[in-house]
Amino acid sequence: MIRDEHAITRTHLANERTVLAYIRTALAVMATGAGLISFISSTLAFISGWSFIGIGCVIFFIGIARFITTRRQINNSSLPKDNGLN
Repeated sequence: MIRDEHAITRTHLANERTVLAYIRTALAVMATGAGLISFISSTLAFISGWSFIGIGCVIFFIGIARFITTRRQINNSSLPKDNGLN
């Protein structure tokens, strides 16, 4: 049924938007860390900066893992059967 195909397409697009949000967040956190390291010269800023960069990398990999998992779940799900009531 066409509606089912469109629903699957919308779900794939939503999954892509979600992974892009994860990537955007990870880049912002890593950029904050790089800014701390570059512009503030103290030991605390250095440690905090590298911590932010590490957290950003974790966010990035979590986003990619969730994207791949969700994509597999979408692809492996079977289409609902048309029972003639729609």
